[in-house]
Amino acid sequence: MVLGADNEPTVLDVTASTLEDIGCEVVTAPGGKDALKKLSTNERIEILITNINMPGGRRAHGDGAAVMAAWRAHRDRAGITRGAEPFQR
Repeated sequence: MVLGADNEPTVLDVTASTLEDIGCEVVTAPGGKDALKKLSTNERIEILITNINMPGGRRAHGDGAAVMAAWRAHRDRAGITRGAEPFQR
């Protein structure tokens, strides 16, 4: 299962549709807070595609950095051994 998280609705819709077209099961989160909730409650998520620059204020409130931190914890709990980290410019 793929979790797509982005605060831009068009980007989120296109990403989800593209993944579904190639046979992926996708859940979406329209922002960081929702992504954090889904990561904490859905152990079936194996892939995260997110906007690391999502707004949200402090890390605890669902910005992109908070989502990445939660992903790392989720990945460890779920036993996912491979995962790409965000690229750096």
